[in-house]
Amino acid sequence: SDPETERITVIMASGHYIYSSARVKGFRIGASVYLLKPVDRDELLARIETQLRFRDLEDQHLLEEKLALIDQVVTTLHHEIINPLSGILGYSEILNEADAPQESRP
Repeated sequence: SDPETERITVIMASGHYIYSSARVKGFRIGASVYLLKPVDRDELLARIETQLRFRDLEDQHLLEEKLALIDQVVTTLHHEIINPLSGILGYSEILNEADAPQESRP
């Protein structure tokens, strides 16, 4: 499947290939919807609306996956930055205490 065309909805309509095996073949070669002629206007509109809802749900799911990945990256980066900084701060406090005059030590 071509990434540039895989999200295109294909609606097939036929008055000749009305048997189940023909419809199954249509789905296998990429049809999202298979309608029998004569095509009922209301059914066609309902099928289009359904396909658009599916696409919206897919887009929402992809966005949620991307946001979850971004959250994971930010959490990992935060951890990777904070741990070394904690060590640096701890050692700098030890060095400051070692350099402090005797009378200011507790």
